[in-house]
Amino acid sequence: MLTLAIAINLWHFWAAASLLYVQSNVGTGIGSALITDLVPTELLGRGLSIYNSTGWIGGIIGFAVSGLAISNFGMSPTFDVGAIIVLLAIFILIPIRHHHSIA
Repeated sequence: MLTLAIAINLWHFWAAASLLYVQSNVGTGIGSALITDLVPTELLGRGLSIYNSTGWIGGIIGFAVSGLAISNFGMSPTFDVGAIIVLLAIFILIPIRHHHSIA
């Protein structure tokens, strides 16, 4: 996100978009692994379906809101705020712990 905020030339945007694509694909696998660790086995199908759906729903909402923000505030401030949101999300996820019970 910060790379997009400072991008000037077309190849900067291309490089930033490529990095976001890689991050998105890596994040999907890691997110699915997190879901399989946190959700009980009998609810795993439902949990993975909900997880995969949230990416699409979030993407649609994110594109719409980003377009409005770029038109109202400009490109760099919008991407700066996007980067801050990512950092906040990381800090929200840090306390998640899965407790394994030995039976």
